[in-house]
Amino acid sequence: MTRPLFSQISPPHQRVWGTEQVICGIGNTHIVKVIRTLQPTSVQVHPQSLGIPPEQDGEIWHVFDSIPESELHLGFSIETNRREVLHAIQEGTITSLMHCYHPSAGDCFWVPAGTIHCLGAGLAILEIRPSEPPTWRLYDWNRQPERRLHIEAGLNEIEKQINPFIDKEG
Repeated sequence: MTRPLFSQISPPHQRVWGTEQVICGIGNTHIVKVIRTLQPTSVQVHPQSLGIPPEQDGEIWHVFDSIPESELHLGFSIETNRREVLHAIQEGTITSLMHCYHPSAGDCFWVPAGTIHCLGAGLAILEIRPSEPPTWRLYDWNRQPERRLHIEAGLNEIEKQINPFIDKEG
C-alpha cells in the first residue's frame, strides 16, 4: 500500500509563541505548516536529515503577512566561537550575534539544516521542512513554564556545518 502524496490537514495547535498548523505532508519526507507568531519562537537549530542531500536539507519560509516591526533572525552575522555563543545564550543576547531581517509579505527565506534561527512576533509564514529532524532549542526568552533547552546538542549541530559561526555573504 502506498501512502498518499498529501496527508490530511491538522487542526491549529496553540503554542506558547502563537499557533502552528500542519496543512499537509508531502509523501513521508516533508511537511507544510502555517505558523503565526504572537511572540518570538525559540532560538533553535535543526540537525541534518537522514536521506536528504545536504543542499536540499532545510526549511523554506514564505512570509504571507507581517506587522511593520516584525523581524526574524537567521544565521550568524559576525565571526564568533562556541564560547561566545554560549555566553550570549546565557545572557539572553544571542540574537545580537545573528542577522536580523524585517520581512514583508512575499519574502522567502532558505534556512539550511544546522543554521541558527528564530521568528519574531507578528509574522504569518508558510513553512516547508523535512518531517524527520528534531528541534534543538538554544534559547527560549526565559518563558514560564520553562521548556527544555538543548544547548549542547544545538551547538554540536552548528559545529558540524562548514564555516558554522559566520555567514560572510550576509
